[in-house]
Amino acid sequence: MPDRHDAGAPDVVSVDGVTVVLGGREVLSDVTTTLRTGEFVGLVGPNGAGKTTLLRSVLGLVPIAAGSLRVLGAKPGGTHGGIGYVPQRHEFAWDFPISVERAVMTGRVRQVGLFRQPKEHDWRVVHRAVDRVGLTALRDRPVGELSGGQRQRVLVARALALGPAVLLLDEPFTGLDVPTQRLLTELLRDLADEGHAVLMTTHHLTDAVRSCDRLLLIDRRVLADGPPAEVTAAGGWQASFGAVA
Repeated sequence: MPDRHDAGAPDVVSVDGVTVVLGGREVLSDVTTTLRTGEFVGLVGPNGAGKTTLLRSVLGLVPIAAGSLRVLGAKPGGTHGGIGYVPQRHEFAWDFPISVERAVMTGRVRQVGLFRQPKEHDWRVVHRAVDRVGLTALRDRPVGELSGGQRQRVLVARALALGPAVLLLDEPFTGLDVPTQRLLTELLRDLADEGHAVLMTTHHLTDAVRSCDRLLLIDRRVLADGPPAEVTAAGGWQASFGAVA
């Protein structure tokens, strides 16, 4: 895959020697990496490698025991809308009786204010986000009636409604059929090309190799970090996943 990322783009996430300890166990050890504007990075590794913990550290939800972490030049949690987060689908209450556009609007609670009504500007932002993920025709449909792929796009739109510079996704392809995975991959690739910095955890290595600018392979620590061709050629991913070529 050609390198579509400008190496001169500014860092929006900077991780320097980060160590995270949870429940007395070291979950991440001396992790150093960056995420740049317009870059699409696949965060890969075996189960329990610390991928979700790294995302939560960037979000400011998990304290770090050592090292430093900056998002848009500030400490995690202080960027006020700079990060859009797409959780795993099971973390959203799909049986709650709200429409697609109302679900997307929940992503703007901080901007709108708790217990306040969205303004015209907020609805314009939401409608743009819904349109960006191709769900305009379904914006009034209850979320409980959506397919798995449509639900995933709702979560992406919900994150985009913040107008984020950084988009974090946790296993967005889980449970999706191959055509839907490809549609979502193309959407994420397009969002990166439009200037978002995209970091996603995934077990779908084939799609990550095909579409990402860079792979970050971790197993508590960084095992490899570079263009997909370099990471897969190095062979470390085989030992990490217990696989053969």
